[in-house]
Amino acid sequence: MIGNPLASRYARALAQALGTDEEFEQTADEIEALSKLLGTDTLVKAAFENPLIPRARRVALLEELSQTAGLSPKTTRLLRLLETHRRLGLVAEMAEAFGRIRDERRGVIEAELTTAVPLEDSLSLEWERVLGSVTGLQVRLKKEVDPGIIGGAVARIGSIVYDGSLRSQMAALRQRLIGR
Repeated sequence: MIGNPLASRYARALAQALGTDEEFEQTADEIEALSKLLGTDTLVKAAFENPLIPRARRVALLEELSQTAGLSPKTTRLLRLLETHRRLGLVAEMAEAFGRIRDERRGVIEAELTTAVPLEDSLSLEWERVLGSVTGLQVRLKKEVDPGIIGGAVARIGSIVYDGSLRSQMAALRQRLIGR
């Protein structure tokens, strides 16, 4: 998923502003926690999105939130910047983009795996191992079930698709029979 380009730009700028790996990890955790807070606490979200609340009050709420949560100075500065530009609504998408940057730094890639039936944990781990050996990266599976593929599996890593489904094999066989 590409996501919001503006949120991605903020996430990249923040990642570049962070010096150490520890600072990067701390900030990633803070952004993720803020995203969850703003996504689940409707009062906090409404307070920041309501245009009738004066800017001074929103800034005071932001400072109180930062202090209560023990946010790092750079995360607090980012929140101030987002509030100044009325873009606190981007926090969730920014957290997602920052998570992708975090994964990239860690050498982790997400792969979508579609099967006809749900996989047991042992098979999921085996798929992660096999796809990891193909990509040379650590793989995190996003599993989906689609009975329409009949059997087998379809793995998608970025724009590359490995289709070992029975549906595609039957379609290929049909084409060979028709072509003769």
